[in-house]
Amino acid sequence: MKLTKNRLSQVLRNLSTMKLSLILMILLVNALPSYSQTQYFIKDKEGLNFVINVDINGNIINGYTREKALLDYISKVQYTVVKALTKIKYPEIIRFNAKLENGKFEGDYYALYNYHKVIGDIKGDSICYSIFDNNKLMKSYKGVKITNYIKKDYVKLANDVIKLTEDSIYDTKIIQSKEWNKFKQKFVHDATKTYDDFEFQIGFMASIRGLGLSHYYIVKNDTTTTTDRIGNSSLKEIDKNTAVLKINSFASEETKVLKPLLDSIRQKSYKNLIIDLRDNPGGTIEPAFLVGNFLTDKEIINGFFPKRTWYEEFNRLPDKNDIKYFDLIKDFHKDYKLKYGFYISSEGTKNCFKGQTYILVNNKTGSACEALAISAKEHHLAKVVGEKTIGRLLYMSFAKLDKDIALIIPSYDFVSYNGYRVEKHGVEPDIKTKRGKELEKVLEIIKKNE
Repeated sequence: MKLTKNRLSQVLRNLSTMKLSLILMILLVNALPSYSQTQYFIKDKEGLNFVINVDINGNIINGYTREKALLDYISKVQYTVVKALTKIKYPEIIRFNAKLENGKFEGDYYALYNYHKVIGDIKGDSICYSIFDNNKLMKSYKGVKITNYIKKDYVKLANDVIKLTEDSIYDTKIIQSKEWNKFKQKFVHDATKTYDDFEFQIGFMASIRGLGLSHYYIVKNDTTTTTDRIGNSSLKEIDKNTAVLKINSFASEETKVLKPLLDSIRQKSYKNLIIDLRDNPGGTIEPAFLVGNFLTDKEIINGFFPKRTWYEEFNRLPDKNDIKYFDLIKDFHKDYKLKYGFYISSEGTKNCFKGQTYILVNNKTGSACEALAISAKEHHLAKVVGEKTIGRLLYMSFAKLDKDIALIIPSYDFVSYNGYRVEKHGVEPDIKTKRGKELEKVLEIIKKNE
C-alpha cells in the first residue's frame, strides 16, 4: 500500500504518541516503590531452624513462615477461637511487619500466640533481628539467603517418630488406644505439607494434644548443657528464724547454685525453711536429690520408675513391697540394663536441716519437683502447701532423628514409695490455699507456733 503525505503524517503522529506513552510508563514504574522477595534460612541456637520469606515493598518489610500453615494443624473454628482469646493475628507460625530504613527495621512480631516488638537489619545475603517484650530482650536470630532450599522428607521423619515411640513407650496401652491411632494419622498427613524443622515441631505438638501424654517432645538435637540457666535459685531471710529458698528450675546446672545456698542455711541454723517450688516446671532429678538429702539423715526410698516390661508382666502399679524387682540408680549418666525399671533413694546427710520444712507448690509445679514433694510428704519430711501440682512426672529417653532434631520419649513411669502415680493426678498438698496465698499461709502457721 502506498503512503500518501497525509497518511505518513498520521503514522508519525501515532508513533510520537506511543513514544510519549512509553516514556510516561517508564517514569511511572520508576516512581513506584521497589519490591523484592527473598527466603532466609534461620538457624536457632536454642530451638529448631526455620525458613522465613521476606518481602520488601518500598520502606515496608514483611517476614513470614509458610503461608497459612497454622490452618493445616488446627481447624478454622479452632483458629477463630484461638485468635479471639490470644494475641495471634495471622495464620502463619511466624509473621512480622516493620518499617525499613537504610537496611534497619522495627515493627511488630507475631510467633504462634505471642506478640513482641522486633528490631533488626537486613544487608545483602543476611538478616539479623531480635524480639523484645516490654523492652526486654527475649531472643535474637540470624539468617542467610537461600538460593536452593531442599526441604527434608518430613513424612519419613514422622514415621520414625511413631516407630521409636511404639518401641520405647513405658506402657503399650497408650499405643493401642484410639487416641494413638488418631495421632498417627494426623501427624503423618500433616507432615506432607511441613516446610521446615520448626513447623515439624509445631505440627507434632498440635497432633499430640489428644494423647494427654507429658514428657513427649521434638527438640533440638543438642545434648550439650548451657550455663545461661544457672542462678535461678535464691535465698531470702524473713527473720533470724525463717528463710525462703526459691527454686525456679531443676536444670542440672542448678546444683552449682543450690549447694552454697544449702550450706548457708546450715550455718544460720534457721528453725523454719520454706522451699518455694511454685511455677517450677522441674527438670533433672539431681537437684531434687540434693534438696531431698538435705532434709533427712536417713536413707529413704523416693519412688519407682517402672518400664514397659513391668506393666506387660504385672499389669499394675508397683509399691514398696516390689522393691526386689527394681534396681537402685544413683548415676543417671550411665547406661543400665534394667529388666523392670529402677528406683531412687535419698541417702540423707548427717548435717541435715533439723527444723520445720514447708514446700510451696501450685498447679504449675511439675516433674522432678513433684518427685521431691510426694517423697517429702510420704516420709513426713515437710508440709506441702498450696494447690495440687500439675501431674507431669515421667522419665524420658533421648532418640536422635537426624543431625538437627531429636525425640524425647517417656520410657519410664513414676510411682511413689506408697504406690501413688503422679502422672495426670498431681500431688495433693497437706495444706490447701488459694493461688498466691501460699507463703502468707505458711508465715501465719509459723507465727502461731512460736
